[in-house]
Amino acid sequence: MADNLLNNNPNKDEYFYTLFESGNKGFVLKEEFEPQKFQYQLTEDFFDLSALVGEKLHNGISEEKLLEEIGYSLVYELNSHKEEIISFPEGFCSVLGTSKDKSDKNTMYIIVTSKKITDFSNLPRHTSSRYTVFLESIRNDEGEGLSNEMFMN
Repeated sequence: MADNLLNNNPNKDEYFYTLFESGNKGFVLKEEFEPQKFQYQLTEDFFDLSALVGEKLHNGISEEKLLEEIGYSLVYELNSHKEEIISFPEGFCSVLGTSKDKSDKNTMYIIVTSKKITDFSNLPRHTSSRYTVFLESIRNDEGEGLSNEMFMN
């Protein structure tokens, strides 16, 4: 009974991966099999890590030096980090969170899969048709702040 409170489906395996992609390489930063850890906590941990990574990159650390500091367990090849990982309809892979740096040079993901995987280059991907552009503070004639995020098609 207690197991059911921690995990709605105790027989379902869930593997959580934190990925960092830059250029044509991807790196597995974390691999966790956490059937009793809440998905919310894993996602919060991911966003804390992505904020730290973003801060370090903003302060001028190179990707290579960053990866040495945080560590990684696996490297994989990909066509382009601009082809974003998407959730797969049959439940094999779900994207729980994505984080990009402002220069759109690096992307981080937290994904959950139903089975352990080692080849991340073959995850379902698509090229985004929308780009997010961050602008400086924009104000209308009345001095009210407007959204500083736009999508370009």
